[in-house]
Parts: sequence; structure tokens; C-alpha cells
Amino acid sequence: MWMSPSYLSTAFERPLSIDDKITIFIDRTLGWQLDIADKIINGETSSDGHLITPPIQHSGIAVLHIVLSYFEMIAKTEEGYVQPKKSEEHFKRGVLSVFPSLKNPPVPITDELLKILYSGGRCELYHGGLTDSRIVLIGDIEAPMGFDPANKKLLVNPHRLVPAMKNHLRQFESRLRDPNNKELRESFEKRFDYEDQDR
Repeated sequence: MWMSPSYLSTAFERPLSIDDKITIFIDRTLGWQLDIADKIINGETSSDGHLITPPIQHSGIAVLHIVLSYFEMIAKTEEGYVQPKKSEEHFKRGVLSVFPSLKNPPVPITDELLKILYSGGRCELYHGGLTDSRIVLIGDIEAPMGFDPANKKLLVNPHRLVPAMKNHLRQFESRLRDPNNKELRESFEKRFDYEDQDR
């Protein structure tokens, strides 16, 4: 049985060490989610910068379907949360984990942005198949996301959003690999074991 895109269950001795769990978690998140989304929206390049596979046109909505679950997942993993529900709370915490600069703008703007991304993005996509009209996919802004307060529109650049998530995951892995981050490692392992108990 495949535990992640790169590893069969026979690749690891039991019980899994925390380093094995980190390896599996990172490989799953990249290989089954973020790398796929990145190839869809940005294409694939060789090590010398040549385009191997072009991006797929009009793939922004599909990419959001793939990646928006990252926010809730990463917050629950950072916290070691092992109960059902509290999706909205953890989704918003995850957005702030990936984009800590959102903690700086005026609170009402951040609150509105988070509300739109959760209800108009995450919920509308998963329950209705499309984002609502408050979310505008746009490829010509420099940041992964922007907010138009006058029109209460959330601008999302999926070409930049996915690399920002991948960068966050690399930083998260670095923190997890550090044995000095005992509390984070315990939280991660608690969540990993909770998610993997039936696998």
C-alpha cells in the first residue's frame, strides 16, 4: 500500500519514528496536492529552466479545489487538534499561518478577507463547485492575494498562491525537523497519528 507518492508501507519499520512521519506527511502534501496544483497552474520546468509541460488554461478554479484544504489541515497539524468540527476556525488560523502579514492590516479588513475566503471560497467550492462573486481570480497581481475594500472583493492569484503554500510547507518541515521544537513536534505527531489510525 502506498503511504505517499514516493513510499510504500514496506519502506518503513514499525512503529514509525517521528522523522518517518514527517517524511510521509511532507511527501503526501507535496506529491498528492501542492506539486500537482503547481504543475497545473504554472506548468513544469526542467532544472535548466526550460518549459517541459505548459500550464493548463482556465485552471484557477480547479487549483483552488486542490489547495484550499491546506489551510485547515496545516492549522490542525500545528495545533495537534484531534477532534471533529471547528473547520472555519482552523481554516482561518491556517491562512494566517501561511500569510502572517495578514495579522498586520486593520483587523476589519483581515476579518473580511478571511470570511470571504472561507465562505465564498472553501465552502462554495466544496459544496457548490464554484467560488462566489466576491472572489476574483487574477493573474496580474504580485501577491498571492489582495483585497479590494471598496468593492469587498478578494483577489486571488493562483499562480502565486501555490508557490507560497509550498514555501510555507518547506518552512514547516524545517521547524518539525528541529528537535528543539518539542511542542510543535508533539502536536504534529498527535495529529498525524489521529489521521492515520485507520490506514
